[in-house]
Amino acid sequence: EPGLRRLKEEGYTMVVFSNGSPSMLDAIMHATHLNVYLSGFVSVDEVKVYKPSPKVYRHVAERLGRPVEEVRLVSSNPFDVIGAEYAGLQAAWVNRSGGLFDTLAPRPTMVVSTLVELASVLESRHA
Repeated sequence: EPGLRRLKEEGYTMVVFSNGSPSMLDAIMHATHLNVYLSGFVSVDEVKVYKPSPKVYRHVAERLGRPVEEVRLVSSNPFDVIGAEYAGLQAAWVNRSGGLFDTLAPRPTMVVSTLVELASVLESRHA
């Protein structure tokens, strides 16, 4: 929560991007109070294919009204980060457990251990 708060205060537009259905995502957003920090969600249900298809990553950029290269996916799932990188997005891997990233995949744009660290890294890049 502190990381999400800081990112929101910095003016980042944040959404949940998921293979889940819109009804499921809406329920989760409200039950967990993510709707306090996030602008909404983007479901792959709209394009009828699943992550890690490049089509879904381009779709999230379209929904946000931003060029693909200006969108950053933040995930603790390496497959999601790899899919985003292959589709041209920036990707931040949240490596909470100190695990190893797939050595044959493109490297994430950044690696952090928490969302608070992500907020700090992004703040330092814009200072």
